[in-house]
Amino acid sequence: MKQRVYQTVLAFILVLVVVALVASCGQPAKKGGTLRLAAYSMGSLDPQMSPGGFELNYHYQNFDTLVVMKPDLSIGPGLAESWQTPDDKTIIFQLKKGVKFHDGTDFNAAAVKWNIERLKDPAIKSPHSGSVGAVNSVEVTGDYTVKFNLSKPDASLLATLSDRAGMMISPAAGQQYGRGSNDLYDHPIGTGPWKTTEYIHGDHVNMERFTDYWDKSKPNVDKLVFTLIPDPTVALASLQAGTIDLIIPETVPLEDLAKAKKISGVEVPQIPGLGFSIVVFSKNLPPLSNVKVRYALAWAWDRDAEIAAYGAGTPELGLLPEISWAFNPKVKDPQYSKYPANIEKAKQLLAEAGYPNGFEVKLLTINTPEYIKRGEILKDHWGKVGVKVTLDVRDLNAALTAMTATGQFEVGMVNHSGRIDPGVHLALLNHSKSGYNRHGVFFTSQEFDDLVDRAAATSDMNARKELFYKAQLVIMDLQPMLMGINSPVFAPMRDYVEGVVLYPDRKLRLKEVWLSK
Repeated sequence: MKQRVYQTVLAFILVLVVVALVASCGQPAKKGGTLRLAAYSMGSLDPQMSPGGFELNYHYQNFDTLVVMKPDLSIGPGLAESWQTPDDKTIIFQLKKGVKFHDGTDFNAAAVKWNIERLKDPAIKSPHSGSVGAVNSVEVTGDYTVKFNLSKPDASLLATLSDRAGMMISPAAGQQYGRGSNDLYDHPIGTGPWKTTEYIHGDHVNMERFTDYWDKSKPNVDKLVFTLIPDPTVALASLQAGTIDLIIPETVPLEDLAKAKKISGVEVPQIPGLGFSIVVFSKNLPPLSNVKVRYALAWAWDRDAEIAAYGAGTPELGLLPEISWAFNPKVKDPQYSKYPANIEKAKQLLAEAGYPNGFEVKLLTINTPEYIKRGEILKDHWGKVGVKVTLDVRDLNAALTAMTATGQFEVGMVNHSGRIDPGVHLALLNHSKSGYNRHGVFFTSQEFDDLVDRAAATSDMNARKELFYKAQLVIMDLQPMLMGINSPVFAPMRDYVEGVVLYPDRKLRLKEVWLSK
């Protein structure tokens, strides 16, 4: 087995472990070939509309972002070559010239303006509109110069523009197919290293090298074939048989990590992750309006028992992962973390809230073996305090739509992939104006909103840290959701797959990948 180089990076934003997979002999990347990937979900290929994080595994191949997150987690040039901030409410971007969209049209300042305005348009109802809430307007001041006018300072905006908000869609595609919520579902016309050539819903996504890509040295691989394989047993069997080269993180559950490591000719690099499982409460279920009930459900969830069932993972005790520079260690106190489990405490709180015999709840979960197992585990734990759980099993996109758009659920179970900037991470889940809360059924706090907003308005790291510390305690007191299990990021792959870099957000960026066979 070839040697691998593992690099640890201490970053400005948080501590991150990046695993770079490189050939020990230092041979140059080989061009050509087809990389075959197993995926457990396929939804909208429109980055402004896809609600779940998994689709970023497609978006990062089709779209470039205005700025990029570099391996040391600093912000680097992307489609924007440089930028200036003449004051704390203005950012002026100088854009890269000679960049083409997949449809042959030019990327320019007008395209940036079109994208940000579409993202913010209330009629579109993007779940990510809140990420650019501070952007008041966008001005085209030259063919390749664009000015962002902010309504308030936003220290996290550049980090935001390295994610979905900074992914540039062709305005001509909007004219051809429409700019509405579902019009670009099948038409991911970006400037990225690969263009989508075929999308068969529920089966596969095919991409091929974009020959007019601005970086002529990339990508290395000619074609990408994403095959929908929601059954992890089938995904691992396909990897073993050699019909799949790489399994995208989250496709195989944590409990199958050991199985993957035993497959001959397969390597399974892993790193710590930013994300974790969560259980989201809604106002649709009357008992949840009593905070004692929410506390009781937190105390009744035995995270250690769940980890033992998987054979790996760590309990997530707060809204930020411990590797974040803004993590408040006070959240480890049982007063906030509700850890370890305490059944008697849970029963006492339910009785005090007026539910000594529990109540009934529908738990929305996703139709995969991993999620169903997690749902059954939680059903068993809550059943010990009299809470009768019925699993409401839906496919991924239907579940995410319910939790982030329509609000038609009582309690929902999902994974949060995490964000590098703690302000973005906290606001995405809990801010009252988050695009994920446009249905208005999440429990929110004005005090929390104010703290996160104040943190966004300053670039002073110590001041931001103090505000984030306070915000975490406020939201843990509110208990709008339960934090579950933090599992490592891992990607089983054949040993001829080279150049893969794993990131703690669990999303693949494949431009550097190549095949040595």
